Amino acid sequence: MALKVTDHFKPHGMMNGKPFPIWSVAKASGTTWLEGAVIIDGGAGLAVEGADNPTKGTILGVAQCPAFDGDTSALIIPALPGVIFSGCVATGVAGADYTLQITDRFSLFGVALEAGSTGTWYVNENETTVLAVLITDFIDDVGDNLARVAFTFIDSDLGGHSLN
Repeated sequence: MALKVTDHFKPHGMMNGKPFPIWSVAKASGTTWLEGAVIIDGGAGLAVEGADNPTKGTILGVAQCPAFDGDTSALIIPALPGVIFSGCVATGVAGADYTLQITDRFSLFGVALEAGSTGTWYVNENETTVLAVLITDFIDDVGDNLARVAFTFIDSDLGGHSLN
């Protein structure tokens, strides 16, 4: 089994049960990204898609929809405390298969961009140095391969905290 484009990060809800926020950000020219991309502060007040294991403290949020070259702004779901996202747990630099374990709940991991053709972001259970997310709950069952989980960003530009 492999990650699919439809496995991208999505908003899952808010801890307080209210609707999740949507933010229009200024986008760097000449950049594109897919829905579910991790969006970072690219400098000069402009948002860009992050690279694997985004630099600590730069995460702004997750793309609400695709953005294209020529767009000057884009919609994201901000990585604020209390905003819960969902995504798949995979391993390594290529988004390889990973089987969800009960001990993954409340674990801290990094995020990565699938190295193949899907451009899908995933929670990388193999990244335990550059931490970005806390798994808060399971959407799929323990024992499932490439399972979806609920998570919150712990290391963001918008009020998250870094634990390393």
